[in-house]
Amino acid sequence: VKGKDGQITHYVANLIDITRRKQDEQELATYRNHLEERVAERTHALVVALEQAEAANRAKSVFLSNMSHELRTPLNAVIGFSQLMAHSAHLDEQEKRNLAIINRSGNHLLTLINDVLELSKIEAGHVHLSEAATDVAELAREVADMLRPRAEQGGLTLNLTLGPLPGRVRVDTVKLRQILLNLLSNAVKFTRSGQVGLSVASQGQLAGMARIEWVVSDTGVGIAQA
Repeated sequence: VKGKDGQITHYVANLIDITRRKQDEQELATYRNHLEERVAERTHALVVALEQAEAANRAKSVFLSNMSHELRTPLNAVIGFSQLMAHSAHLDEQEKRNLAIINRSGNHLLTLINDVLELSKIEAGHVHLSEAATDVAELAREVADMLRPRAEQGGLTLNLTLGPLPGRVRVDTVKLRQILLNLLSNAVKFTRSGQVGLSVASQGQLAGMARIEWVVSDTGVGIAQA
């Protein structure tokens, strides 16, 4: 500040304490460096986890493929010998019926095992329907025959009710049979006494399409209302 004569008489100074700001900047820099290290560590861990998951997935596929091949060998023997026994002249009708059930069950299991061999298609999302003209009434009888011995061993009655049905319809027989076997197996498993039922009936046909209702019922514990 100058006086009237133009000489500097004194000074005015404005001071700002930036200690806290510098500390904050240092802390932020330290945190940023630590965060970058953490991100790098986490990224590396995720890469390792992904590699391990892919390796486990490949191992699973190889295992399933090998096991499927191993299972097919004895299963083919079961199917083959059941077919040979069916041609015996010393069997009564009930024994032939039992052999037919063994044969159908074996072939169904073989089909499922073959599906496992196509696991790569499933994982790639390439599952597709394999439709074929099918007698749904006969399919229902086959499924009931497969589960009836198991139901009777548990003291249950397995009833099959067939309503009006079209002669043949195009369905994926393997997948439909698998669904029905799963549902009926659960019904038998959770029913302590009484009966298990499978009913099949057409709900109408229109323009070459048929709506068929499949109902699995049982006298078991049921499902809680909640």
